[in-house]
Amino acid sequence: HEMERRRRKNAQNNLSPLKALGSCVAFFTQLEMFFMRIGVISILRDPLIISLLRLVLLVQPIVATVLAVASMVRKSVRSLCADENLKEAVAAAGSALKLFS
Repeated sequence: HEMERRRRKNAQNNLSPLKALGSCVAFFTQLEMFFMRIGVISILRDPLIISLLRLVLLVQPIVATVLAVASMVRKSVRSLCADENLKEAVAAAGSALKLFS
């Protein structure tokens, strides 16, 4: 049941873990080919690629956290705005009922 829900969710997002992994492999393959074309020797190329990978692994959780917090704040603001609109509508309806009674 849980696996089916995950599968449907991934299908909806059009992003599966296997596609993400394939994209990473393709990116680093192309990066290595680029370094080879411009003539960077292997002893420098590997540390550059590893440094980039470390940077990505360090920055990605920070960006994901910031995006998650921003999403929660947006939802909270929308909820508060909806509550305020609801209170105003109830108050307006209450005053309209007083006019008719």
